[in-house]
Amino acid sequence: GNLHAFFAPEDTAIDHIPVRGSVFKIIELHKNGRVKSATLSKDCWIHGRRFTRGEPIKLDADGSLALTPNP
Repeated sequence: GNLHAFFAPEDTAIDHIPVRGSVFKIIELHKNGRVKSATLSKDCWIHGRRFTRGEPIKLDADGSLALTPNP
């Protein structure tokens, strides 16, 4: 089967998205392997929007933002 979620032992990047690794921070994936939800490990820009380290993100299967809390 496909991997749907995991806990990374250390910070990593998936499709150029810096995600936090921790036994307390789950990384969820879509069936196509793209990030579905995670916590950011670094400040970054995603689709023209700035996000800060530690912020949770949710993305659609095509990589676009699914949830945009407090612009």
